[in-house]
Amino acid sequence: MASTTAWNTGFAVRSDTVQREDQKAAVECSSTNIIMGTRTDRHSLLSIFAIALYLLPIRALAADLYADASVGARYISNVYLDAWPEQDLVIAPDLDVGAAFADLWSLGYAGHLDIYLNHADLFFHKHALYAIFNPTWGNEDENGVSAELSFDAQKNTDTYASINFVSPTFDVSLVMEPTLWLRWTLSLETGYRLFYNDPPSDSFDTWIRGSVTFTMQTRTTISPNAAYGHRLYPRQDLSLTEDTRDQQLVLGMDISQGLWTTAGLRGTYAYLHNADECGLILRNFSTTEFNYIGEDFLFSGHRIGLGFKQIFTTGWMLGWDLQYETRTYTGWLVSNENGNNNQGHRDTDRQDQRFGPGGAIQYNWLPDEGDVASIPNITVALTYGYLRQWSNDAIYNTDQHVLGLAVDLSW
Repeated sequence: MASTTAWNTGFAVRSDTVQREDQKAAVECSSTNIIMGTRTDRHSLLSIFAIALYLLPIRALAADLYADASVGARYISNVYLDAWPEQDLVIAPDLDVGAAFADLWSLGYAGHLDIYLNHADLFFHKHALYAIFNPTWGNEDENGVSAELSFDAQKNTDTYASINFVSPTFDVSLVMEPTLWLRWTLSLETGYRLFYNDPPSDSFDTWIRGSVTFTMQTRTTISPNAAYGHRLYPRQDLSLTEDTRDQQLVLGMDISQGLWTTAGLRGTYAYLHNADECGLILRNFSTTEFNYIGEDFLFSGHRIGLGFKQIFTTGWMLGWDLQYETRTYTGWLVSNENGNNNQGHRDTDRQDQRFGPGGAIQYNWLPDEGDVASIPNITVALTYGYLRQWSNDAIYNTDQHVLGLAVDLSW
């Protein structure tokens, strides 16, 4: 499920706090995704393997196996991103294995663990099965279609059992490059997230996204983009709220400029607008069983980013980024310094401002062409991200440091 947030710094919220953020976001450093373009989890897939194999042409049955295994460690200075900082060290192994058939089909499995050394109740594991069909055409395969069917499941400890879920999803995208200076994409993402311990939080999400990229002779690329998201709550408790859907519009612009052959700058802007109060926030005022489902549809605001990346021929890469973001959580009841709801200020929505500088250093080692296939590519990355959050809700007026080290092996 796509997320509109550019910050992946992440946080979880104490189990005794009514407004809980999605704890899985607590493990990522914001700089990693923006600077390094780190691979987000390969979505996943349902058991359509037998059907997919049956539909494959005979020539496509020759499979190339692939595997990616990594382990990361992250120090987080403020696990819950609130006014009472608590530190932790998180160990996070990942595994992604699969088979590719004639560069046309891919079938695989992805798994992830988050192990908190000081906050054992935040432990969770998630698993995914996925199938991808991605035919391409053109002189250099510059045009293509990608369709992915996936099935994800996440299991938490008893403290957060209400956000255990399973999620079948289907994503399809079209990429066309009619000329060297023009490229456009259009995608549809849809999925159902079933919280089997909290049915009213179930949601059916649909996102339509599009972008056009213009490439200039000055090595400048300009990419306006837009997205529309719709969320339906099919099992909403109508005795608590009649809100059964959310809508969000995202309008953005990405601009990048090559400085020299191996370095470049990138600037981003996005405007996010919610059509109404988030249905999950409305539930929050009625029951402590409320859970966030990521940050989609949660707030309106603006996001600005600036990043730099330098790649060296020796396998090294370094980069930095700056992010500034404003958020308005329509319908979120602002709290006072003691953490109690300000009943006298019910019309005051929670408003945050976020500033987050970050940096990354990465080294990538590739085996020689003559080496045996069992020797993997090795990537080591050191990342740091800082997040300062100003909020009119006293609980969330705080900051956070995230320092990460990760080792990745891929075959």
